[in-house]
Amino acid sequence: MSGTRRTSRVAVTVGALLAVTCGLALAHGFGGHPSGPGGDGHLFVLAKVAGVDHSKIRTAFMGDTNLKNDVANVRSTHQALMNCLVSGSGDCNSQISAFAAAQQALTTEKYTVWEGIFKGAPNAGKASTLMAQMQQLHQQQHALLSQALGKTSADTSMQDAPPPAPVE
Repeated sequence: MSGTRRTSRVAVTVGALLAVTCGLALAHGFGGHPSGPGGDGHLFVLAKVAGVDHSKIRTAFMGDTNLKNDVANVRSTHQALMNCLVSGSGDCNSQISAFAAAQQALTTEKYTVWEGIFKGAPNAGKASTLMAQMQQLHQQQHALLSQALGKTSADTSMQDAPPPAPVE
Protein backbone atom coordinates (compact mmCIF):
# COMPACT_ATOMS: atom_id res chain seq x y z
CA MET A 1 0.00 0.00 0.00
CA SER A 2 2.82 2.39 0.84
CA GLY A 3 4.50 1.85 -2.55
CA THR A 4 1.26 2.72 -4.35
CA ARG A 5 0.81 5.83 -2.22
CA ARG A 6 4.39 6.96 -2.91
CA THR A 7 3.98 6.37 -6.65
CA SER A 8 0.74 8.35 -6.60
CA ARG A 9 2.42 11.24 -4.77
CA VAL A 10 5.28 11.28 -7.27
CA ALA A 11 2.84 11.20 -10.18
CA VAL A 12 0.76 14.04 -8.73
CA THR A 13 3.86 16.13 -8.00
CA VAL A 14 5.30 15.58 -11.48
CA GLY A 15 1.90 16.45 -12.95
CA ALA A 16 1.76 19.66 -10.92
CA LEU A 17 5.26 20.65 -12.02
CA LEU A 18 4.33 19.98 -15.63
CA ALA A 19 1.20 22.10 -15.21
CA VAL A 20 3.27 24.98 -13.84
CA THR A 21 5.80 24.65 -16.66
CA CYS A 22 3.09 24.48 -19.32
CA GLY A 23 1.30 27.41 -17.69
CA LEU A 24 4.42 29.53 -18.00
CA ALA A 25 4.79 28.47 -21.63
CA LEU A 26 1.18 29.38 -22.35
CA ALA A 27 1.55 32.72 -20.58
CA HIS A 28 4.59 33.36 -22.74
CA GLY A 29 2.67 32.70 -25.95
CA PHE A 30 4.89 30.08 -27.65
CA GLY A 31 7.49 32.17 -29.40
CA GLY A 32 5.40 35.23 -30.14
CA HIS A 33 8.10 37.54 -28.85
CA PRO A 34 11.02 38.64 -30.97
CA SER A 35 13.86 37.22 -28.88
CA GLY A 36 14.75 34.91 -31.74
CA PRO A 37 16.29 31.48 -31.58
CA GLY A 38 17.60 30.29 -28.26
CA GLY A 39 14.53 29.80 -26.08
CA ASP A 40 14.58 32.91 -23.94
CA GLY A 41 10.94 32.59 -22.92
CA HIS A 42 11.92 32.58 -19.25
CA LEU A 43 13.41 36.06 -19.69
CA PHE A 44 10.20 37.25 -21.30
CA VAL A 45 8.17 36.01 -18.32
CA LEU A 46 10.65 37.55 -15.87
CA ALA A 47 10.51 40.88 -17.73
CA LYS A 48 6.70 40.86 -17.53
CA VAL A 49 6.91 40.20 -13.77
CA ALA A 50 9.46 43.03 -13.49
CA GLY A 51 6.85 45.37 -14.95
CA VAL A 52 8.27 45.73 -18.45
CA ASP A 53 5.57 46.19 -21.09
CA HIS A 54 5.46 43.76 -24.03
CA SER A 55 5.69 46.63 -26.49
CA LYS A 56 8.93 47.82 -24.88
CA ILE A 57 10.43 44.35 -25.23
CA ARG A 58 9.30 44.12 -28.84
CA THR A 59 10.64 47.58 -29.67
CA ALA A 60 14.00 46.77 -28.07
CA PHE A 61 14.48 43.63 -30.14
CA MET A 62 12.97 44.85 -33.39
CA GLY A 63 14.90 48.11 -33.27
CA ASP A 64 18.33 46.54 -32.76
CA THR A 65 20.01 46.50 -36.19
CA ASN A 66 23.01 44.57 -34.86
CA LEU A 67 20.66 41.80 -33.78
CA LYS A 68 19.09 41.65 -37.23
CA ASN A 69 22.53 41.38 -38.83
CA ASP A 70 23.59 38.70 -36.34
CA VAL A 71 20.47 36.61 -37.08
CA ALA A 72 21.18 36.87 -40.82
CA ASN A 73 24.81 35.83 -40.23
CA VAL A 74 23.76 32.81 -38.17
CA ARG A 75 21.37 31.72 -40.90
CA SER A 76 23.89 32.11 -43.72
CA THR A 77 26.78 30.48 -41.85
CA HIS A 78 24.49 27.63 -40.78
CA GLN A 79 23.46 27.06 -44.38
CA ALA A 80 27.10 27.07 -45.49
CA LEU A 81 27.96 24.57 -42.76
CA MET A 82 25.07 22.29 -43.67
CA ASN A 83 26.06 22.40 -47.35
CA CYS A 84 29.63 21.47 -46.45
CA LEU A 85 28.59 18.63 -44.13
CA VAL A 86 26.12 17.15 -46.59
CA SER A 87 28.55 17.38 -49.51
CA GLY A 88 30.89 15.01 -47.70
CA SER A 89 33.88 16.92 -49.00
CA GLY A 90 35.71 16.41 -45.75
CA ASP A 91 37.10 19.59 -44.24
CA CYS A 92 34.36 21.85 -42.84
CA ASN A 93 36.48 23.48 -40.09
CA SER A 94 36.19 27.00 -41.50
CA GLN A 95 32.38 26.69 -41.78
CA ILE A 96 32.17 25.29 -38.25
CA SER A 97 34.27 28.17 -36.92
CA ALA A 98 32.25 30.76 -38.84
CA PHE A 99 28.96 29.33 -37.55
CA ALA A 100 30.24 29.20 -33.95
CA ALA A 101 31.44 32.81 -34.17
CA ALA A 102 28.10 33.94 -35.63
CA GLN A 103 26.21 32.17 -32.84
CA GLN A 104 28.44 33.78 -30.23
CA ALA A 105 27.88 37.24 -31.71
CA LEU A 106 24.11 36.66 -31.79
CA THR A 107 24.06 35.44 -28.19
CA THR A 108 26.11 38.41 -27.02
CA GLU A 109 23.87 40.92 -28.78
CA LYS A 110 20.66 39.23 -27.66
CA TYR A 111 21.66 39.29 -24.00
CA THR A 112 22.89 42.87 -24.33
CA VAL A 113 19.35 43.80 -25.41
CA TRP A 114 17.90 41.86 -22.46
CA GLU A 115 20.32 43.66 -20.16
CA GLY A 116 18.99 47.01 -21.36
CA ILE A 117 15.41 45.86 -20.87
CA PHE A 118 16.01 44.78 -17.27
CA LYS A 119 18.00 47.92 -16.40
CA GLY A 120 14.86 49.99 -16.74
CA ALA A 121 12.50 47.52 -15.06
CA PRO A 122 10.35 49.09 -12.34
CA ASN A 123 9.94 45.86 -10.32
CA ALA A 124 13.25 44.05 -10.78
CA GLY A 125 13.00 42.59 -7.25
CA LYS A 126 9.87 40.63 -8.18
CA ALA A 127 11.67 39.16 -11.17
CA SER A 128 14.60 38.11 -8.98
CA THR A 129 12.25 36.44 -6.52
CA LEU A 130 10.40 34.60 -9.27
CA MET A 131 13.65 33.47 -10.86
CA ALA A 132 14.82 32.00 -7.55
CA GLN A 133 11.49 30.21 -7.16
CA MET A 134 11.65 28.87 -10.72
CA GLN A 135 15.17 27.55 -10.09
CA GLN A 136 13.99 25.84 -6.91
CA LEU A 137 11.07 24.26 -8.78
CA HIS A 138 13.45 23.06 -11.48
CA GLN A 139 15.64 21.41 -8.84
CA GLN A 140 12.58 19.77 -7.29
CA GLN A 141 11.43 18.58 -10.71
CA HIS A 142 14.85 17.09 -11.39
CA ALA A 143 14.82 15.32 -8.02
CA LEU A 144 11.31 13.96 -8.57
CA LEU A 145 12.11 12.69 -12.04
CA SER A 146 15.32 11.08 -10.79
CA GLN A 147 13.35 9.46 -7.99
CA ALA A 148 10.61 8.28 -10.34
CA LEU A 149 13.17 6.82 -12.73
CA GLY A 150 14.94 5.02 -9.91
CA LYS A 151 18.04 7.19 -9.78
CA THR A 152 19.23 8.01 -6.29
CA SER A 153 21.68 10.71 -5.36
CA ALA A 154 22.24 12.95 -2.38
CA ASP A 155 22.13 15.95 -4.74
CA THR A 156 18.68 15.11 -6.11
CA SER A 157 16.96 14.47 -2.78
CA MET A 158 14.73 17.53 -2.36
CA GLN A 159 11.83 15.78 -0.58
CA ASP A 160 12.26 17.80 2.61
CA ALA A 161 12.73 21.16 0.87
CA PRO A 162 10.23 23.80 1.97
CA PRO A 163 7.76 25.09 -0.62
CA PRO A 164 8.79 28.28 -2.42
CA ALA A 165 7.67 31.60 -0.96
CA PRO A 166 4.72 33.25 -2.74
CA VAL A 167 5.38 36.03 -5.23
CA GLU A 168 4.10 39.36 -4.00
